[in-house]
Amino acid sequence: MLTKCEYSARLTREHSEPGRFVRRSPERVLVVALCIALWTCPSARGEPGQPDPAEGPATGPNGNEQYMLELVNRERILAGVQPLSWNTQLARAARAHCAWMIAHQTFSHDENGASLIDQLNRGGLVWRAGPYEFQQNIAWGNVLKSIPDEILRHHVGYLASPDHRVALLNAAHQEVGIGLVEGQFRGMAALLTTENFGSNNATPFLTGAAYADSNGNGRYDPGEGRPQVEVRIRDRDGRTRSVSTADGGGYSVNLAPGTYRVSLSTEQPSAAPRVVRIDRANVKLDFVEPAGGSGEKRDDRTSRNDH
Repeated sequence: MLTKCEYSARLTREHSEPGRFVRRSPERVLVVALCIALWTCPSARGEPGQPDPAEGPATGPNGNEQYMLELVNRERILAGVQPLSWNTQLARAARAHCAWMIAHQTFSHDENGASLIDQLNRGGLVWRAGPYEFQQNIAWGNVLKSIPDEILRHHVGYLASPDHRVALLNAAHQEVGIGLVEGQFRGMAALLTTENFGSNNATPFLTGAAYADSNGNGRYDPGEGRPQVEVRIRDRDGRTRSVSTADGGGYSVNLAPGTYRVSLSTEQPSAAPRVVRIDRANVKLDFVEPAGGSGEKRDDRTSRNDH
């Protein structure tokens, strides 16, 4: 097994200072790297550039992206930190960065001098007043099995590297955008992944996935997501808002602290809604249809962490 790791690029507004670690053995390739941006945003909205239409649509996660998000959130919940909400602008920047690396056959956080912050601006990120922190994990590896298998291998590779694990489990982060792009890279059929983690003074999110656990393993897998299902959220004053699940079955909604009753449009009218308390941190609520059955159930193993 061949594993090659490069990590710890600390990003400032002017330049990056990469560190490097390399380890070799035969046959497989997996390369990972980390980038950090940390300072204070002086205004409620920065100067994000307009997204390039060629970078792809501003959509929620597809099945493979949702799978990687579920892997990340599973680790975060086990570590006692808040789950992450999907951020479309961070994802647009992550997808574009993967595509840029393939187009230029270059494994780097910078895009010909365009820093992580430049990439996020091009992705259309809306800056909020107050402190912010962003971190970027990138990896590439040759494709030997199915894409879900390779996604899992990338995830395990991030966790095996101390700096990447710290980024993935950073308790301060609230949101993430993930990019996955297949293509020829350095003479191999490869998968490239980018994880853009961030926090910028947002109120908490209710996030999760609606999926049919068709293989009965108790976890989300690609192909199990239930798209375009309406998640209905009612506050204590009876006001209701709705959000539809994305292609991969995931959803996220920004909520003020309070108590909410949450249900799916596909549930029977007599079904009791889930009662969710939002405090300082994100809360994860999944709607799981069991294998061989009908109707949703709450996965209480992935509900909340207030750290």
